[in-house]
Amino acid sequence: MAISPGNLASKILCGRHNSALSSCDVTATAVFESLRRYQLDFAEGRNLAEDGFTFVSGPLFERWLLKLLWGAVESTSLGKTGEKKGAIREDANQGEILEMLYRGGSLTEGWGFYGLRHDPDPLGSPDSVGIKSALGPDGCVWTVQVEFGVVSFTFAFGRADAPEAVYKPGGVMLTSTVGSGEKILVFAWPEKEHPLLSYTRQGIGPSTA
Repeated sequence: MAISPGNLASKILCGRHNSALSSCDVTATAVFESLRRYQLDFAEGRNLAEDGFTFVSGPLFERWLLKLLWGAVESTSLGKTGEKKGAIREDANQGEILEMLYRGGSLTEGWGFYGLRHDPDPLGSPDSVGIKSALGPDGCVWTVQVEFGVVSFTFAFGRADAPEAVYKPGGVMLTSTVGSGEKILVFAWPEKEHPLLSYTRQGIGPSTA
């Protein structure tokens, strides 16, 4: 499915819980708006020599991805095509998940936020964000993937299958072959050594990714 920027902070949980996670919603909106602006600059030949910089919290964005997964599962809006599914991974510790969601706790090492390069739909709208989920062998939801043009972000109850996926990325750097500008979105983490995802756009016009 696809959502618009205005729905990034959608009220998928109850009012009290949504209020508790409002800072996560603000972070997600900043991520989407920055990546959209940067990618459109390169695609439409604007501000090609200008740098761009956005600084956000990695843990807050990770918690927003978890909120998205948790809320969608609870509302049974994720699952196989035509199938309603209302459960997360069977062996996941729901107490730990709630601790992370509302207090910034941690999950099993290797579970959580991943980033990777994504081949965008050439017919997709730059004004929407694609969202899809995947089920595990237990038939429950294990991952939610959010597509921001040339970048895809995933929250996984388990390790990501894609070998090129970067666990807890330090940010995204976008450059172009027709301009010197560097557009950078930084995810700040309390620990060091979180690698950047990088993408160089070839020319101007429809993306060839």
